[in-house]
Amino acid sequence: MKKTITTLVFAILSVIAFSQNSNDTEKSNHVCVSTPQTNVLYRGVENPVCIAASGYSNEELIVTVSEGAEIKKIDNNFVITIKSTSLNFLTLTVGVKENGRFKELNKTEIRVLDVPAPMVLACGAYIDGSNIPKAAIKANPHLIVKIGDTNFPILGVKYEVVEYTFIYKERGVNHTIRIKSSSISEEIIEIVDNLEPESMISFTNIVAKLVGSDYEVKPNGITLTIK
Repeated sequence: MKKTITTLVFAILSVIAFSQNSNDTEKSNHVCVSTPQTNVLYRGVENPVCIAASGYSNEELIVTVSEGAEIKKIDNNFVITIKSTSLNFLTLTVGVKENGRFKELNKTEIRVLDVPAPMVLACGAYIDGSNIPKAAIKANPHLIVKIGDTNFPILGVKYEVVEYTFIYKERGVNHTIRIKSSSISEEIIEIVDNLEPESMISFTNIVAKLVGSDYEVKPNGITLTIK
C-alpha cells in the first residue's frame, strides 16, 4: 500500500519485549518489538513496527521476516506487509553484523490475522435491513465499505467496492445485474424509480479491495426496502 500508515504513538502501543543474556558486558542483547496490537500483524496492510536493541543503533539492526511477507524501513521504524493469504504466523529475526558475521539477537513469532471484514453501506448511510427513499439513491448512487471494528488499531485502512450484483423482483420474477464498480448505475436508478413502495432490492456477491492493494474480501450483502 503506497500510503504509509500513520505511525502510532508507541507509548500507547502494546509492547512485546524479548531478551537474551549475553557475555558481552558492553552490549546486552535486550530486544524490544512494538506492534499496534499485542503480537498481531494484519494481512494486506502496512503494519508499523518499532524494533530496538539495547547497545545497538537502529542503523545496525538487520531484520528479516518469513517468506510471504515484506519488510521495509521508513525513517527509524519498520513496516511489515503480509502478502501471503496462507501465512498465519510470521517469524521475525533481529540481528547485527559483528566481525563480518551475522549475530542473531532475537527471533520470535507474531500472529497474522485478516483485516476485520468491512460493513457495506448504500448511498453513504443505509445498512442491511434499512428503508431507503428513492431520492437517496439518486442523490448518492454509490456503495461504500467501512471497517466495522472500531477498535482496529491501524489508521488509514480503507476498502472500496469493485464488483457487486444487484437483485430486484418484477412481476414475481427475480432479475440480476452484475456491476464492476462501486457506483449504482443509471440503469439501476431507473429500475428503482419504477418499483412500487415496499419493494425490496439487494446488493449481493460484493467484492471489495483494500485501497492500494490487491487484497480482496467478500463482505455480506445488503437488502433494502424502497420507500
